[in-house]
Amino acid sequence: GTPLSMLSRAGQMTILDTSFLDDTVSALVVGIISRRLLSARKLSTRREAAGKFDDGAVEDLVELNVPPTWLFIDEAHTLIPGGNTKTPASNALVEYVKQGRRPGLSLVFATQQPSAIDSKVLSQLDIIMAHKLVFDDDVKAIQKRTPTIIPGPYKKPNFIKTLPVGTALTGDRQETTARAFVMNIRPRMSQHEGRDAETVEVKHELEKDQVETLAMSILARQLEKDPSISIESIEQTLDTLNNTYKQNVTIEAILAMAQAKGLNVDDTRVYASGVLEEIEDDKKQAEKEARALKREEEGIEGDEDEEEEDDEEEDGEEEEDDEEYEDEEESEYEESVELVALKSQIDEANARKLLVKHRLKKKLGLFGEEEILDRLSVKYATLYRVKYNYFSQKDAFQVGEAYLNSLTGELIHEINGKLKEGKGLPLLIGLNEAETYALKLLGKARTLEALSEQMKMEKGNTKRVFDKLVEKNIAIVAKQEDKIIYALKNKNMIDLPLNPLNSVLSSIGKMPITEVEAVSVIPPKIEEKELAELLKKLWGNVTVKEITHLFLPIWEGVLKKKTGEERIERIDAINGNQIKMIN
Repeated sequence: GTPLSMLSRAGQMTILDTSFLDDTVSALVVGIISRRLLSARKLSTRREAAGKFDDGAVEDLVELNVPPTWLFIDEAHTLIPGGNTKTPASNALVEYVKQGRRPGLSLVFATQQPSAIDSKVLSQLDIIMAHKLVFDDDVKAIQKRTPTIIPGPYKKPNFIKTLPVGTALTGDRQETTARAFVMNIRPRMSQHEGRDAETVEVKHELEKDQVETLAMSILARQLEKDPSISIESIEQTLDTLNNTYKQNVTIEAILAMAQAKGLNVDDTRVYASGVLEEIEDDKKQAEKEARALKREEEGIEGDEDEEEEDDEEEDGEEEEDDEEYEDEEESEYEESVELVALKSQIDEANARKLLVKHRLKKKLGLFGEEEILDRLSVKYATLYRVKYNYFSQKDAFQVGEAYLNSLTGELIHEINGKLKEGKGLPLLIGLNEAETYALKLLGKARTLEALSEQMKMEKGNTKRVFDKLVEKNIAIVAKQEDKIIYALKNKNMIDLPLNPLNSVLSSIGKMPITEVEAVSVIPPKIEEKELAELLKKLWGNVTVKEITHLFLPIWEGVLKKKTGEERIERIDAINGNQIKMIN
């Protein structure tokens, strides 16, 4: 079986899914694992104490080299039931909890029926956490086995019976302290079969040509692994894509695209470039060997050398052809996507017109300096696509998605085919928690007294917080009728969504995308590692789960003075808006 050292390894979580097994077989598996862990740790502890680490066979090493281990068991009442009922795991787990502490083994078990657990295991409890229980037997079992004195109000049966979701009565026993208290558990971060997590569905739509491109990309990756793919397999993939993106791309269209890219297609399969030629070569070689064998049997001599020379010439020509095919194949599959980008809407001619508007001009045509547009190029900026869990006041989380421009540091979304950016998110980067909350209160001018009340802080502390915003050039302060008033330096400097589940935040995902080869990417001004903290400051209970990249096409123009001095101006290739990068 699997070596124990592969199952129990420092810093690793191993999940053994026995849910599909019969209860008796599942108990047998758990019993074997717990016995192996206990035996291994006992021997490891002795070796560690004796300072012997390198002796023993390799088989012993992979079985006995086990660190201190936590064993978690769900539905424990099916494995270690009370009374006279025994399972293949009962004796093993009782031995584990009684002897495992010294060699560094711990057990955590969960059950919905604490009254049905073996009392020999319950007697070893150090910590017990009881959520809502309904039946009296279970309530009594908890009260009896809690390893400390439970305060009077918590002993009432109705107390545990009426606990809200996410609240637990906890008993904790240590060498120096023993206590019982009520605690709140953070909302769960995974779904389970009893109650589904609430999610916000984010639908991604692709145009027909984009689905065709995606299908060809998948086909190319498949051909890298296997030189030939059945048309039936391609049809299944295409059916999935059509169903996902609500399109009707035909297999005939994909096969035509494959042939246009130099792939070989017959009635049943698609072959990578050059594969059919290799098959043909193998046939020729087989025929040649057959002829040679026939000549040998008939005792014929003579023209075989000439045939070999002819074959060598043909082989040489075919090798050259193969090289050409390989070059073509390489050039074709260099298209395999390195960047997935938004489709550009502005061509070079219009980009020149827009960038010229940002150049310096002489005043009245006579005074000052003037710039010309010296050169123009297409570059790409990273858009971070951030998926996150948002925890509301309920016991479940909701899933959200937002896009953030790595050059400006702002949230970016789409309205009527145009890109729009929020304002003010980079301002949060240098703020602490109190300053962030204070900034959110400055939607309009407020007196110090009103701000102090909303901040739930003394006036002196409130004043220090808002004075910091003034120092950072975010807010201004004034006096009016002996009252101190704070306001934003520019009332239009902040425009941020307060709801992390606003559907507009994920709207970029609905815009047309394209696949482009490796190109020049502008280094981000805000790093990926900063996003989690930044969104947490903005929305509070947000946990970032995944960050991926989409790329925004940008026209970059170099404006040049007569002195040779140059500066760069950038506009996005969707709207033509000027890109103002953060410092």
